[in-house]
Amino acid sequence: MSLLSMPLVYGQDNIILKNGSEIQAKVLEVLPGQIKYRRQDNPDGPVYTTGTSDVLLIKYANGTKDVLNPSASRASRMVPNALPLTGSGNTNAIGTPAINRLGYHTGLFSRYFTNGTGERVNNSVVHTLLLDHPDAMQAYQRGQSLRHWTYATAGTGIALIGAGAVVALVGDGSFGGNEGHRRDTSIPNSTTDQNGKSGSDRHGDFGSTEVGVALAGGGVLLGVAALILDHRATVQFRRAADRYNSTQPATSLRIGPSQRGLGVGLVYTF
Repeated sequence: MSLLSMPLVYGQDNIILKNGSEIQAKVLEVLPGQIKYRRQDNPDGPVYTTGTSDVLLIKYANGTKDVLNPSASRASRMVPNALPLTGSGNTNAIGTPAINRLGYHTGLFSRYFTNGTGERVNNSVVHTLLLDHPDAMQAYQRGQSLRHWTYATAGTGIALIGAGAVVALVGDGSFGGNEGHRRDTSIPNSTTDQNGKSGSDRHGDFGSTEVGVALAGGGVLLGVAALILDHRATVQFRRAADRYNSTQPATSLRIGPSQRGLGVGLVYTF
């Protein structure tokens, strides 16, 4: 019960908007659709409001973080000192589950982070969560770099395969570029054909086909390299999630309004 009688301590809160800007303020109240606050440089000034749809994250002076999500706008929320307490230090004002666990989903055509319930988490939110976890952030940034190289390598490989196919088809005469493959009018026992090409010249017609095969082969090798880079990026992202999860305690204590009516409820999870 002593936790409920703690004095209210004012400090600096940071409201981080989705466009990347940051407001230094003292958050007074978070309501459905809007946040009320006073600017830090004028604590006795007017009360400002901003829409919750424009806010990505609220970092409170006591070290807790409130990640806004669609479920958070369903009810009113109070100032951080009246928030439910969790062992992870990440709380929402009405007990909306904060992101205290990360996972990484990999599918045939999908790669993304998830929260503890398996819902997708945007990379911008993940980046914000990892700001206070240098080891996890390092793995995350390595994964981002590897993923960029994956896209670049895969794109180049696809381009080479396409170019090789075109060159091979043109060299094979599939587009009518080589009449000699469809009609042989050369004189028997002659070293030159009707067009005056020697045997060595006719052998040179196959050079474009060989170049096309070589280009396609290089594209295939780059495709294999892209798969390896993609796997390494996935490993780094999962490592970042594991490092973040290792900093979150396995147990949590939450104190908040009782769901059955008046009074105070206490929830202990493990």
